[in-house]
Amino acid sequence: MQGYEDKVVQGGMKTFEKAKIVICEISFYELYRGQLLFDEMSNMFKNMGFTYQGSINPGFHPKNGIPLFADAIFIKKYIL
Repeated sequence: MQGYEDKVVQGGMKTFEKAKIVICEISFYELYRGQLLFDEMSNMFKNMGFTYQGSINPGFHPKNGIPLFADAIFIKKYIL
């Protein structure tokens, strides 16, 4: 369901504890009422030990070309 990515993450905490890499659709602008944007989603993953490593598959505004959303890649940070 669009705009509920944060609810999915919160509901799957045990799964995310085991994950090493997560790819999650994030938005840079509010496309759905009440959705969390990139900064809040990034902080949520950061609090679980992940770091943002880049984005793929961006979607752009059809008139002005600004990026609206993308699939963000988060990788669990490990101490070497």
